[in-house]
Amino acid sequence: MKTKSCFFEGNLSDDNLEENKENLKKEIKKVTKKFKVTEFYVGAESDFDRLCLECLEEIKGENPDIKLCLVLTKPPSKSEFSEAFLEIFDEITHLNFEKITTVREIKHS
Repeated sequence: MKTKSCFFEGNLSDDNLEENKENLKKEIKKVTKKFKVTEFYVGAESDFDRLCLECLEEIKGENPDIKLCLVLTKPPSKSEFSEAFLEIFDEITHLNFEKITTVREIKHS
């Protein structure tokens, strides 16, 4: 069976994010059931990332088949994250922006 993935991304920092936690959890559960998503990718750089991770941790407690993947923009330093934090992830990866090329659409007249 093909793995279906969902990725959360955002640099949003807002004092009201916590108020949206229950709505976000409902939407994640809906995506999990409707589209059979079993793999979630999340960053660790913004308040939004942390909110997504909190929701995913709770949902994974109810559904241990869910895979959590941490996406970083650079390899983590030993002091950046605690061992306990890193242990909640099934996979940790980092994006190497130096090797990413930009593709842009060229419009012809």
